[in-house]
Formats: sequence, structure tokens, C-alpha cells
Amino acid sequence: MRYRPALILITVSIALAVATTAVVSTTRAIRSEMRESLAVQTKSLAEAAGADVDLDAHRAGAASRSLDSDEYRRIEAALRELRDGWKSLGVPVRFIYTLVPDKSSASGLAYAVDCAELAEKSKPGEPLHILSESSRGFDWRSPAAFEYTDAWGNFYSGFVPVRAQDGTIQFVVGVDLSAEAVRSAEWRVALQALLPVAVVMVLALLVARFFGERLVRPLIRLRVFAESVGKGDLTAKADPDAPGEAGEIGRALDSALAELRRTVSEADANAVRV
Repeated sequence: MRYRPALILITVSIALAVATTAVVSTTRAIRSEMRESLAVQTKSLAEAAGADVDLDAHRAGAASRSLDSDEYRRIEAALRELRDGWKSLGVPVRFIYTLVPDKSSASGLAYAVDCAELAEKSKPGEPLHILSESSRGFDWRSPAAFEYTDAWGNFYSGFVPVRAQDGTIQFVVGVDLSAEAVRSAEWRVALQALLPVAVVMVLALLVARFFGERLVRPLIRLRVFAESVGKGDLTAKADPDAPGEAGEIGRALDSALAELRRTVSEADANAVRV
């Protein structure tokens, strides 16, 4: 009986190793695919926001640097309408804002119009601070998306420059998605994808146990047979009907034991005659 626990332990260990490898590789693949899709989605949101902004109104609003100017409020209202519409569709948008080039800023950009409520609003002319390793090499002259941290939290953000007809960059649109919401969505998708893997591993364990017991059971019977013969029981049977090689061994042992019984019987008969 000592073979059964060992076999089951080996089977479980192999199954766990395979399951762990499958889980890690599947999770990485899902996360990579979702991040690529998220980058495309975030930049698309920024492009859509930029298309809704009037260039002349933005130029005037950015130049005034006043939260109370008509141009600022008009762009602010347009960005808020976009933000609230995306939120109603389940997109985890936290902030939408526009930026203008600023040589005094470490990022090269400063806020122009921010549609956030007053308590969280970045003021016109305030530098954009990006505190993240993933943002290294960020060039606001081209569309970009990455995860970054600032004073307001951790975000996955997209930045898209908006150009005039002559190709000059007028401003940059930024869209911040909640990084926590993004990770939560990634985990939900990963768990849904890993559920079939878990089901397959459970089935594999059940199948391994079934065939493992089919392999161990004939060996146990052969051991019992050997112990019985060792105690002098020449009538024992070695399970000749077992499948495969175990049955062949059983039939060979039964044949050998039958020959031994015949030899013992002849010896007893000769002893009686003498």
C-alpha cells in the first residue's frame, strides 16, 4: 500500500508544476495583450478629445491663463462632457486635460485646460510632473501611453499632440485612466482565462489517480501473493487476469507455483511409498 501515496504525490507534484507554468505564462500573455490594447484605447480617447477642442478657443484660453475666461470654460465643458460620457460607458476615466509646451517644465509641458473639479484641478501654467520609470524617453511630439504617478495618484495615461493645418503642434491632450481600475480589469480577465486551466488540471489529477490505481493494484496483489507463498501457502493466486505486463507476470508465477505444487506432491507420494 505504500506505493499508492508515493504515486499520488508524484502525480500531484507534476500536475502542480504544469499548472503553475500554465498560470504564469497565461497571466503574462493576458497582461501583455491587455496593455497593448489599453495603449491603443487610451491614445484613441485622447485623439477623440482633441478633435472636440476648438483650436482658436484653446489658443485664447491658454493664453489668458484664467479659469474664468469664456474660452477656458467652453473647452472645460466640452472635456467634461466627454469624460462623463466615457464614464457612463464603463471607461475608468479620471482626468482629461490639455497641455502646452513649456521649456521650464521637466516634462516639457504645462497644463492649459483641466476639466477636473476645482479641488483636483491643475491650474493653467502649472508644470506636468511625471514620476515614473516607464515614462523615460517620453516625447510629447508623438502619441504615447504609459503608466505613471503624480501628486494625484497612479494612472495609465495617453498623450496625443493636436496639430494645426500647417502641422505645428497647438497643444497636447492627456487622458488619465485609474491604474487600480485597469489592474482590477486585468485580474478579472486573467481569472476568467485561467478557469479552464484549473478545470483541465482537476480532470488531469482524476485521470492520473484512476490510471495510477490501475497500475498499483496489480503490484499490491503480487506482493500479497509473494507474502502468502513465503508463509507456505501454495494455493495462492498471483492475479493472472491483471492487464498488461502485470497479468503476464501473474500467469508466469501461477505456472511456477503449480509446478512447485506438483513437485511437492510427488515428493510427498514418494515419501509415503518409502
